Formats: sequence, structure tokens, C-alpha cells
Amino acid sequence: MDESKQNSRSPFSVPQFLKEIENILVAETQGKITPWVSGIRVSHLFKKKHGISPDTVAKCLGYENGFKHFLQINQSFSLYNTLIPHNFYIAFFSAVFPGWQVSQDFTTQYRIKRAWKVDGRLYRMLKLENAKEVQFSPPPQVSEYDVDWLSTLSAKDERNRPTQVSPKKEYKPVLESKIESVDDLVKTITEILKELTGDRVQEWVEISVLSKKFYDYYQQPIRGVVRQVYKGGKLIDILKSCMHLEIQESNQVSQVCLKMLID
Repeated sequence: MDESKQNSRSPFSVPQFLKEIENILVAETQGKITPWVSGIRVSHLFKKKHGISPDTVAKCLGYENGFKHFLQINQSFSLYNTLIPHNFYIAFFSAVFPGWQVSQDFTTQYRIKRAWKVDGRLYRMLKLENAKEVQFSPPPQVSEYDVDWLSTLSAKDERNRPTQVSPKKEYKPVLESKIESVDDLVKTITEILKELTGDRVQEWVEISVLSKKFYDYYQQPIRGVVRQVYKGGKLIDILKSCMHLEIQESNQVSQVCLKMLID
């Protein structure tokens, strides 16, 4: 984008805006095993610091569709989209594609262990750039479930590893006073799961237990609320769209757990 076309009302130039977003991502992923940060979280932190939403800044800079449009165009970032348009995740491109490299003869190379872990937009972009897909064998003694950018030990291996289980800590949920959107519902579900699991990941909870706890707080069935905020959708659809949650379904019972902790 030609920066000379920036709207003069913007308090940031494109490089300044880019730097602010990068600083937030660095701070939020410091010491964590996942490079992904919720777009809602990034927007909240940006507005808290500057008193203006990144969506407004992006539009002032000429990105008509707002913050998400800015991220999609900028090659520094990768996006993970869900069924809910406003519920997306952001990561540095280099964190999602750690094997990206350009050889001396300018033949583009990349390494993807599991293509389904990468958003389709970036995968297609690499193909259009005539990138060469390099076949490789995983290093010895590495689990087939290992994912470089997520963890050196998969969640499945962690569940199977015999460990001393520490007692659950008490967690007091911060609930929405009124649920008027899918985002409100996702935040509420996450808070209730934190309470039920003691704010621990990979602690499975039956969806029926989650639903009962929701009813205890709001005195209305969770599926009724889903119908109000997500027309034509189901609770299970919302749960599956959340990157920080994991679902197990069977004929007898369906369960959900926190795959990663988010604020």
C-alpha cells in the first residue's frame, strides 16, 4: 500500500501501526508454546494503551475493511480464521513457517509438516510464488504428533504420561453480565471452563456439565442463548470454531477442554 495515500486523520503511520501490533504479539507470546494470539485480545490491548481501536486506525490508513484487512495484506502476519468472522487468531509469519527460506539461486523453499495446521491463504500464496515443497524425514526420537510451533511434546503424549496430578486451584470466573454476541458467549464459556478445570489445560469437561453450570449462572439454557446470538448454528459449532478449545465427540458423551490458556 502506498503510504502517501494514508488518511491524515490517522494518529499512526503504517510502520508505526505495524510496530505497535508486533510489540503486542511479542509481549503476549513471550514464554508461551503457541505463537497464536486472539484478535480480540490484541484489539483490547491496543485500545487500552492508545484509546483507539486498531480497526479504526486501519480504516484511517485506507484499509477499508479494517484491522483484519490490514493483517491479511501485511506479509509479517499469519491469520487463523474460524467460523465466526470476528473470532480469529494472529501470529508472526516466521513463527508459523519457521522453515521458510530462499536459496542462493532464488528458488523458494518451504517446509510444512502438517499443511492443515497452516491457514490456506498462506499455503496458496506459497504455491503461487512457485515455491518448492521439500520432502523430508522427521528427526529420530520425535513423536509423529509433534508440531514444531506448538510443542515438543503433544497434548496426547502429555495425557498418556504418568504424572502426579496437582490439586485444582480455585478459579473465580469473570462473567459477562449480558450475552449479546457470539464473542460474549465464547468469553463466558471460557471462563466457566476455567472454573470447572481450575484454569488447567487438557482437563476434560462433559458439555452437559458445562451447560448445567451456565444455567446456574444465567438461569437459561445455553442452547437457547446460542439460538439468539448465532442464528442457525449450534453450540458444538461455536466450540469447534474456538482455537483454544478441543472437542471430543462420541455416541455416549461429548467433552470439551482448554487446549491453551487465554486471557
